[in-house]
Amino acid sequence: MHALICSGLHDWVEWRFGEGMLKELRFYNPAFRKKRIGLIPDQDLFSDLDLLSRLSHQPKSSLLEDFRRYMAIPLLFEYRALVPAEWTALEVVEHTEPCIHTAIRDADDGAPPFIRCWRTPDNAVRIMYNSSRRMCEFARGLIRGIGDHYQEDLIIDQTLCMKRGDAYCELFVRSTIVSTIQDAAGSVRRLRLHPSIVNEAVDMVKRQLTNASVDSDTIEALVLSTMEAVGNVVRHAKSPDCEVAVHVQGNLVKLQVTDYGPGFTLTKRAMPDPFSEGGRGIALMQSACDSVDYEVRRSGNCLTLLKRQAGP
Repeated sequence: MHALICSGLHDWVEWRFGEGMLKELRFYNPAFRKKRIGLIPDQDLFSDLDLLSRLSHQPKSSLLEDFRRYMAIPLLFEYRALVPAEWTALEVVEHTEPCIHTAIRDADDGAPPFIRCWRTPDNAVRIMYNSSRRMCEFARGLIRGIGDHYQEDLIIDQTLCMKRGDAYCELFVRSTIVSTIQDAAGSVRRLRLHPSIVNEAVDMVKRQLTNASVDSDTIEALVLSTMEAVGNVVRHAKSPDCEVAVHVQGNLVKLQVTDYGPGFTLTKRAMPDPFSEGGRGIALMQSACDSVDYEVRRSGNCLTLLKRQAGP
């Protein structure tokens, strides 16, 4: 198994279960750590997942799928040079073998997985998978993670499975694109919670404001605010996703971040002690923007930031 996958397991456990679970894993397996290089024996990963399954009381199959879903975005980032920018999620799935799987396949593996993907007449992607590992959960998780990255709902229909005695696993993948609103003045994007969505949200906001010819000082202020706002959602919201929206109306720019977590009480914040480890987010946003408002509501908690551009 490629070390990138095993190193990602550490990050995923911390993100999904918290520092307490990491400590438990290290207690029972002192070798469990983040930094791993080279090729890692498959059994090391399987042993870690078996232990995590026992400690979390969750089936190993669902952990495998969730972990691979988490790893899809880092893998796409790592091998982004192999994925054309204009591709859709379904096109990435169709070309998974040459673009991603070949790149991370173990060079010394005597029996690498057999994967073939092609389009069907009804515009689905048919996937044939055969491996001694019998880890079709990894395939399903990767597909769902690709859909998360591209904001597309990918529907998976698995017709054959080696674990049921079939000679190979067969999956059909279809796309139902999540509605995305884009026009000359604004954009709305739904992001699945993952540490990497902070950069994704920043890129979206910066691109949208640049295209709208917003001045550089305003862009800098809202990019900083996006980093803080979305970073807080990733760290604290107890929900799977959030929405980021940016609108330009004349010289007024509005940034909204909606989450579906428990919410918090917004007050005027002073900058904390310089050596404090946290607590700067709200204070930075209030300093950078003309107005910061937060509304807790059943349809989603909405943080609204307003920034007025300098006049001509």
